[in-house]
Amino acid sequence: MIGNYDKALVDFKRMHAAAVVKGDEVKQADAITHQGLVNLVKGEFAKAEAHYNIALEKYLAYKNLTGQVECYNCLGKIMQYLEKNEKAYEYYAIALDICKLNGDKKNECKCLINITDCYSAAGKEMEAIKIVEELIVYYESLSDSKSLGHTYSILGSLLIDLEDYTKALKYLKTSEIIAGKIGDSATLLNIYCYSGLACFKTHQYSDAKTLFYSCYELALKQGSRYMQAVSLLNIGDVYNNMNKIYEARECLDRMGSINIDISGLNEEAQRIINELNQKEKEVK
Repeated sequence: MIGNYDKALVDFKRMHAAAVVKGDEVKQADAITHQGLVNLVKGEFAKAEAHYNIALEKYLAYKNLTGQVECYNCLGKIMQYLEKNEKAYEYYAIALDICKLNGDKKNECKCLINITDCYSAAGKEMEAIKIVEELIVYYESLSDSKSLGHTYSILGSLLIDLEDYTKALKYLKTSEIIAGKIGDSATLLNIYCYSGLACFKTHQYSDAKTLFYSCYELALKQGSRYMQAVSLLNIGDVYNNMNKIYEARECLDRMGSINIDISGLNEEAQRIINELNQKEKEVK
């Protein structure tokens, strides 16, 4: 939660070793799932997927429904990062059905949060916002600060898609205050990214650059390669719009060295490079 992922991974491996000694298959699956989570937040998607599939097999064998839901949700999140939205939705729908059958309201809400991401990717922002607003009321009734802060950040991102930047920044600020108080670094990463995008879209390039750099520095501290790449791409685009060609190329070169093989990110990087090439031709 605070972003000390390497330390977390060591502890989860110790947890797995202890569970092996005890012969506890479910605890082994829990430890493997947690290792997958570390891989996921660091952008190591192949490793994360392998861990979740191993854990899921154990949870299915022992009919552990909570574990199954966790694996399906995280496998869905991996598919989203890899831009396979339909497959992501399939995993989330399976998890949601299990929660409804099991009366697991807490994890049902997590599934719904994930499904809003799929709706957003499919251009169904209003349907997503309706779900998010209902979840905010629910989390407020429970005084669940962590979930509430995360949900406000999602609402902010959806409002950016609808080009309501003033409201988006308002909710993102609320989310930032909550996440800052409880030390939720994972949510702060997203907040800096979304807030930077809102400023970028409104041509507030100096503010956007500051926020994207905050995102990059936090991602660097946590070892999240995916968010490092996203941040450098965004900073490069800011410099591109500020006509700072050298700085933009430097950011894109650093992004390329991270080797994140996601087509959407690479296509955006190429789009910026093409624009920079055109600008250089016009200068010459």
